[in-house]
Amino acid sequence: MELEIIKRSENAFLNRTEIRFRIKYEKEPEISREKVREKLATSLSVPKELVIINKLHSEFGKPEISGYAKIYRNKDDTMANERKHILVRNKLLEPEKKEEKEKKAPPPKKEEAKKEEAKPDEKKAAKPAEGEKKEGDKKAGEKKEEKGAKTTEDAKPKAGVKPGDKVEKPAEKGEKAAKPAK
Repeated sequence: MELEIIKRSENAFLNRTEIRFRIKYEKEPEISREKVREKLATSLSVPKELVIINKLHSEFGKPEISGYAKIYRNKDDTMANERKHILVRNKLLEPEKKEEKEKKAPPPKKEEAKKEEAKPDEKKAAKPAEGEKKEGDKKAGEKKEEKGAKTTEDAKPKAGVKPGDKVEKPAEKGEKAAKPAK
């Protein structure tokens, strides 16, 4: 494995040396980032912890890698100036493990919500007589209601009521009950 330094520049503001390099290899099928860091550290006689490899690039069919590395003067500068994912790649930081949040139950579907709302009302209402229809029952020949259409109790025929009879609406919450019609 041959190391060739293409460009070397000092960055005094960030306390580092920036290096563009090329490594030629013949016998090894591929070279890891760790091996490149070790090679740079030994050839420049600096500790391995101060060498940060930013980029490695290889072309198909060529036994060479070109790259960009930064050599810091101390570890504090390394930790302060480098991004976390670069530090993780260079094994100076451990990767953060994402905690699995407790999955919330998905909101109930519209049909299920309607069923749940209907259940408390059914408990309050008295049981219908044998001849009366339940609210949820439909005749076999009736068409299904459209989504936006609303039905009310007074729109449905009640058992024992003939057409033309006066039928009063049941009192809603907050209203006083009407006197029975005679």
